[in-house]
Amino acid sequence: MTPLHLACKLGHEAVVATLLNENPKKGGSLDSHPPDLNARTSAGVMPLALAALEGHLGIAERLIKAGAAVDGAGTAKETALHRAVKAGHLPVVEALLKAGAGVNRLDMRRRSPLDLVPKGAGGHALRLVLASAGGMPGATVPRDAGGTSSAPRGGREPPQIDVDPKDLFEDTEGLFDDQPPLVPVRHDL
Repeated sequence: MTPLHLACKLGHEAVVATLLNENPKKGGSLDSHPPDLNARTSAGVMPLALAALEGHLGIAERLIKAGAAVDGAGTAKETALHRAVKAGHLPVVEALLKAGAGVNRLDMRRRSPLDLVPKGAGGHALRLVLASAGGMPGATVPRDAGGTSSAPRGGREPPQIDVDPKDLFEDTEGLFDDQPPLVPVRHDL
């Protein structure tokens, strides 16, 4: 694990800024040895994936701005988007999607980020954001000869995919069962 990995995992944004040489006047003169933004731990995890998993939005944005591979995958083929979705970090998910993260990239178990949305009320916003970005559960993405995703990036128009709203809210059944029934209110008294 590199110092950049550790700072990303622990949420030390000032250390990340120094390592990325964002503030050389404060001692961050690393011109001769800039950090490898896409270095992998022994488990194959990149710094951006660690920041995404821990929900460190500022760090994720700094890494993206510095040129980290948004769709870089570890040994389990999990991208930073997979990890942010699994942990339920909506702001990080939105930042990754804005940077062009592949919403239909599959991990080693053939799961897209949409397949990893946590169950319950907290996952609904994630489902909507991913679905609006073109994500479909279990979707596959064509790959070019280099093995990278050919999903739309940046300013290109996303593909038009029909999404059944029932698929987005499949886990809401029984969510409001413990609520008292609505009682009509008389306004003519």
